[in-house]
Amino acid sequence: MLVKKIDRGIKVLAIKNPTMHEADKSRILNFLIRNENVQGFESWIYSDSDLESRLGAAFYFELIQINYKDKGVVDNLRKVVLDSYISRSDFEKFKYRNVLQNAGWYENRSIELNLSEPPNTPEIQNAIQIIKEFGGLKFISSYRRDNWTLTLVEFLKAPHGITNMSKYGLDKTLVCFATAHNDHTCLFVDSDNKFYQLDNVVNQNLYEYKGSDFEHMMRQLLELDKEDNFQIVGRKKG
Repeated sequence: MLVKKIDRGIKVLAIKNPTMHEADKSRILNFLIRNENVQGFESWIYSDSDLESRLGAAFYFELIQINYKDKGVVDNLRKVVLDSYISRSDFEKFKYRNVLQNAGWYENRSIELNLSEPPNTPEIQNAIQIIKEFGGLKFISSYRRDNWTLTLVEFLKAPHGITNMSKYGLDKTLVCFATAHNDHTCLFVDSDNKFYQLDNVVNQNLYEYKGSDFEHMMRQLLELDKEDNFQIVGRKKG
């Protein structure tokens, strides 16, 4: 499965309530990503008679001290919760899962592909595995930092073969499995399950993803992470 839990080495403070109930944690995280309105969240804080015992007195006290009439209530609550009661890594994973689920992805998704005897090469098989999980889905991040640019990753319904990358100085076959940034970019995979990006408009530079894994790459493409681990590995000749 390509969507997986990872720990990218983010340093966090000691979590004060590591045994928080998953339902409570999800409710808080949903509020932090603005999936629940202020009125509903505040009502839950004050009306759930068992919440203090589940969260602990210290955390509960901090929650009821928040001014829920403040326009910056979500940002204020993030400062209280993240790194102290919920790790920032868990918060980032939750945002990522939310983008995927909004696009129609679900756990253990594996669609049937109508392929007529595709070439049995490692790069084709790597692309097929990606498309089985994400094929046909469009991902739009509501967390993008640039409000003028729609961030979009759209997965193909079948892999597209690229047989000659020598014009970029790369002796490899790459297979396209998705487009990004409103079809301006193609995403490729090779036989070693490494990922590449090529601009559809200019086609001058070929970039290889140098980060940790597929999920990390997706977070960057959806602008959930500030990092950019795509590095130029080839320039178009001629």
